Amino acid sequence: MGRAFFLMFISVLPIIAAGIPLSCHRESTVVQDGVHDYGPLMDTIPVVRVLLINDKREAQVAIHGCYQITGSLTDVIEQGQGLPKGTISISNGGIRIGNKHYNHSELRIVTQQDGRIELNNVRYRGEIRILQQPNNKFSVIEEIDLESFIAGVLGSEMPQAWNDEALRAQAVTARTYAMYKKKVNRDNIYHLDMLDLAYRGVANETSRLTKIVQDTKGIVMVYNWNIFPAYFHSTCGGHTEDVHHVFGKDSIPPLSGWYVIIVTTPNIPPGVRISANQPLKKNCRRPRYPFPAYVL
Repeated sequence: MGRAFFLMFISVLPIIAAGIPLSCHRESTVVQDGVHDYGPLMDTIPVVRVLLINDKREAQVAIHGCYQITGSLTDVIEQGQGLPKGTISISNGGIRIGNKHYNHSELRIVTQQDGRIELNNVRYRGEIRILQQPNNKFSVIEEIDLESFIAGVLGSEMPQAWNDEALRAQAVTARTYAMYKKKVNRDNIYHLDMLDLAYRGVANETSRLTKIVQDTKGIVMVYNWNIFPAYFHSTCGGHTEDVHHVFGKDSIPPLSGWYVIIVTTPNIPPGVRISANQPLKKNCRRPRYPFPAYVL
């Protein structure tokens, strides 16, 4: 696999089958015989479009810091310093925010420097698009760079007190899934919605989690140099299922069913590394594969 770096991911993390060699790619590769080069894709940080609100009649918005509001093009409609909380709604063929009416079917709100956009009491760092929909409804899409998005996802998908290595693995997993969704939805108006990944804007970001995201910046998992949907879950009954039987997708080794080590005892502290040959304490089920596992 040339310059690819291999990791063994275990289903405790809970994404994929344990012991499957996956490439975590950071450097450019040579494109030969169908091998895909993801190096140029990561030369600049990708932007993902996340559907925050869909087909609603009202939502609350406030802006903290300097901002600009533009129409569907680049014309600046309004700019200022902070915007008090107001209600977004559709009326008279345009978009209303608080007591202001904008005769546009789409608005784009961009904050400057460290400004934040607060939507239904959740603060976001990216820019948002308000899109008018039929029947006086609207949708809101955030456009945000991938690494900032993963920083917002990480603390929502996994307890922040967990081991650094578990959080790094979760960051790589979430980034892989997000990039897969961006790839398959590249021609759609948004790439991900709020059902794809747990995401609460900047609410669950911490300096520690931000550093972990930066430590793994640009790393995604690939199989045969193809990015894949890195499904994961919080709870497992002891064995994962093959992706073909759940989502109807082609079965590949990283998404095959596999036994999962289940730990139900408080005697093993978080972050302790165990192996298949190591005696397990009471209430620990031995994994049925000869690979290391992490008890989280």
